[in-house]
Amino acid sequence: MMSSYMEDYGLLGSDPRNKVDTHKSSMPVIKSQLTAGTAKGTLHMPGYNGFLPLNTRNPYCARVESGATIRTNDKTNLTQQFHVNTLNYSGHTPMDEIG
Repeated sequence: MMSSYMEDYGLLGSDPRNKVDTHKSSMPVIKSQLTAGTAKGTLHMPGYNGFLPLNTRNPYCARVESGATIRTNDKTNLTQQFHVNTLNYSGHTPMDEIG
C-alpha cells in the first residue's frame, strides 16, 4: 500500500521529475481517490463550486465531471434571458423610450 506522498513523488530514491514529459506544454493531472468530486483533476476552472458527480460510470455524468465541454447556451441577448414580467415586482417600470 502506497501513501499519497509516495503516489505523488515516488518511492525513496526516485526522481519525481521523471513523471513529467518535457515535450508537453502542461503539467500532468493525476486523479486519485482524494480528488474525486472536486475541481482538482478536472478541466473546470479553479474555485468551481458547481455540480461534480461522483458516479462517473454513467457516460453523461462522466462528461459533466470531466469539464471538457463548455456550455453552448448563448446568453448575449438579454431581452430573451431577462423576464420583465416578474411576479410581485413593485419597482420602476419605464413607459416610453427617451430618445
